[in-house]
Amino acid sequence: MKTVWIGLLNLSGSPNNPILEGCLGAFVNVLAYVKNSDDFVEVVSDKLSEMELILEEVIWSESLETRLQKYDIEDYLLELATTINNQKECYFGIFHVWENDD
Repeated sequence: MKTVWIGLLNLSGSPNNPILEGCLGAFVNVLAYVKNSDDFVEVVSDKLSEMELILEEVIWSESLETRLQKYDIEDYLLELATTINNQKECYFGIFHVWENDD
């Protein structure tokens, strides 16, 4: 059964990408409506590709329900989660960019 999943991603791309604002990469929370972790990676990777970004690592991912049992989640992410109703849809939180490899 599909449900909302949340994960933390490490991604990269060209510094010319407007999302990265001249930086080399970013960390971001993402929400997706999927069955499992494999589907999560597939849907998120496809969306990142459309945005000309590269998925470097899924730091963690789990169902939103499971995550809420252990941690608090920012209100804006919870609000986004209520709007997901399409299997190919995913929503990104705030991109926290990093400027170099140090």
